[in-house]
Amino acid sequence: MKLNSKTLDINCEKASRDIQTFIKNKAKEFKRNGAIFGLSGGVDSTVVAALCARALGKDNVLGLFLPEDEGNPGATEDGRVAAKWLGIKTKLVDITPPLKALSTYDFIFSKIPTRKLKEKATNLIYKYFEKKYGENPFFYGLQGTENEFMAKGAAHFKIKHRMRMVVIYFYGESKNLLVVGAANKSEASTGLFCKFGIDHNSDIMPLGNLYRTQILQLAKYLKIPERILNKPSSPDIIPGVEDKYIYITGLPSDRVDLILYGLSQNMKMKDISKELNIPVSKIEYLKSLNERSFHMRNPSIKPQPKTYGE
Repeated sequence: MKLNSKTLDINCEKASRDIQTFIKNKAKEFKRNGAIFGLSGGVDSTVVAALCARALGKDNVLGLFLPEDEGNPGATEDGRVAAKWLGIKTKLVDITPPLKALSTYDFIFSKIPTRKLKEKATNLIYKYFEKKYGENPFFYGLQGTENEFMAKGAAHFKIKHRMRMVVIYFYGESKNLLVVGAANKSEASTGLFCKFGIDHNSDIMPLGNLYRTQILQLAKYLKIPERILNKPSSPDIIPGVEDKYIYITGLPSDRVDLILYGLSQNMKMKDISKELNIPVSKIEYLKSLNERSFHMRNPSIKPQPKTYGE
């Protein structure tokens, strides 16, 4: 198998048409009046919004802005740009009050007064953790930890994504709308999502079979606003942490996607390394992310089926 700049190229016209048909069919199958989604102002959510509007009509979709006190202040603004471009309906629901009620902001991180200082603190914590434990904190946090600070930090940040899922489903069900997620295959393959959050749970996940590289192709085809297209990819889970820092490979997203694709096709790591001229160690790291996040892609794991009467 050859891995090169053309390997993950897609026919955007066909992909767009097929995904729109999928959305339309699922809305009909689930007997929904339209679709609802979180509109974060990122590439993925904007592509989802565009495809839903095309599939179901702009008057039958609703984009939710779900800000909270520690979130990216530019997300809602970028989301409004996307909504205006599409001409769709939106609603803003501040999730800060329920998060406060659950003592989310009692975590020491919340005592840092500004987002800029929070970003600096995050980077210092990451560097300290790597130096002390020899592991990337994101990799370490994909499974359980006895480190009390890390455990509380994980709960503090992940509850925000889970709260967004709850709110979207509340409005979706009350208005009989199909809940549409915006996760992609690159995130799913490496655990770059919140288990049981809105980037994990939805009625449908129309971009779930596409790598980040392919979604960018689709975004350009759909002519989404340049302001959104040029934004760096970030899960907005922790202030100051972008995808490139989590992956720590120093590789651009298109190379990361080629590695993930090669691994998904059961290519040997030495062959991927040779094809892409990338050190095996970086491929091993991405493979380890995939293995360590297995439980996130397979939640509520059950025992192997047995006949207990025997």
